[in-house]
Amino acid sequence: MEGARRASPRERETVSVSVAARIAGCSHDTILRKIEEGLLQAWRISPRGWWKIERESLLRYLDRQAPRSSGNAGF
Repeated sequence: MEGARRASPRERETVSVSVAARIAGCSHDTILRKIEEGLLQAWRISPRGWWKIERESLLRYLDRQAPRSSGNAGF
């Protein structure tokens, strides 16, 4: 597609650590740990500033964490 370009990380939809924790149902510290472990794609808005987490990265992480059903409903 001509003229189309890939959005830079700063142009993608992002969420704060607090919002990510609320969505994931975990603590602020857990989200920071997942960033440090490289499980969530995020960057600081300044060298010592707040983290911004890519929304798609958070959703992919949560999808990987969702319990998988065996399809036999406990039988």
